[in-house]
Amino acid sequence: MKMVKTAIFTAILSITTSANSGVLNLSDFSGSQSVIDFNNIPLEGAINSQYSGSGVNFSGLLGLTNSGDTHLFNGSTIASTWNYSLGQNIGLTWSATFDSVQNLVGFYSETNASDDVTISAFLGANLIESINFQNPNGTIADFIGINNSAGFDRIQVTTASNNNGFFAMDDFSYQVSAVPEPATYALLLSGLGLVGFMARRRKPA
Repeated sequence: MKMVKTAIFTAILSITTSANSGVLNLSDFSGSQSVIDFNNIPLEGAINSQYSGSGVNFSGLLGLTNSGDTHLFNGSTIASTWNYSLGQNIGLTWSATFDSVQNLVGFYSETNASDDVTISAFLGANLIESINFQNPNGTIADFIGINNSAGFDRIQVTTASNNNGFFAMDDFSYQVSAVPEPATYALLLSGLGLVGFMARRRKPA
């Protein structure tokens, strides 16, 4: 059963998070991020520990090679929650668990119209932030993701099932921040100013 799919997420519905986080843009990456393209995954092959050597493990995803979906992406294989053989999704939530704390994670995504996506980031058992991306019924796959200076070691991505819960993605990218966030710079400068002030106060008359 082939479904016609459109893509993706350009408007943000809501953000439940701290001041140290936000929506990720491609420009936030330094150029040295790790990128997984899933091209070595066979059709409907489970995606789990194949990328453990790159520091990440997945659950809830399969390989997808259907040309009606892959033409929106760069790769010959993409990752999906959809199983065409069964004509249904294998679940509405997938996850990625990292070996170390990350600050940036994002990917190109595709869903059906009205099947919005929520990305939740965790550090251990603690929810760090949750961002909901609205699907405006576009025609190309857009890049979505989370930027959190506090760091996270796991994300869960949940697709709404207002249509049929289809989800596909490619070019899964992640990185530890290479430079401090602006708030970090401000804190650093404040600390240096305080040190200078104390030094002046202690200077002999």
